[in-house]
Amino acid sequence: YEVFLKYGNGAKEIGIVLTPRHITRFAVEALGVSHTDLVLDPACGTGGFLVAAFDHVRRTCSKPQLERFKKHNLYGVEQESYVAVLAIVNMIFRGDGKNNITEGNCFTTYLKSSAHNGQRSATFVKTPPRPGEEAISRVLMNPPFALKGSVDKEYRFVSHALSLMEDGGLLFSLLPLGAM
Repeated sequence: YEVFLKYGNGAKEIGIVLTPRHITRFAVEALGVSHTDLVLDPACGTGGFLVAAFDHVRRTCSKPQLERFKKHNLYGVEQESYVAVLAIVNMIFRGDGKNNITEGNCFTTYLKSSAHNGQRSATFVKTPPRPGEEAISRVLMNPPFALKGSVDKEYRFVSHALSLMEDGGLLFSLLPLGAM
């Protein structure tokens, strides 16, 4: 469906900005995403960064590690319900990893450190995590480039993502030069 959106000119009309696959793969490799990382895309769109992280981990870990990763280590937030559904379907087509893709406003959706079967994980919550409760170790994102008059400037996406990250985490973001 991504090819259809790309060539059908429907993506921009419904607010989808597709990140080229070579960029998503580069980001995952540059950050060294592993099966132990908790990965977040706070404006996941169709899930391109999550797919790239899933594919990378699938190539570099055992089957049990992949099973855990896809169920407890990939997180995406998408504001538009119909786009969130596309991200879920995209992950299903790739072998799953859809469990933690949620519809919502990324600025009012938070992740807090938790454990699942004694291993690090995260839980969606409605309040910011307290210091030391940050869970995310890798953020991959292409925030929506702010439209004229929009209050959701790119730096807000970066700042919010950083607030969800544990010490030592890494963030990769595509930003227009003006946001720098």
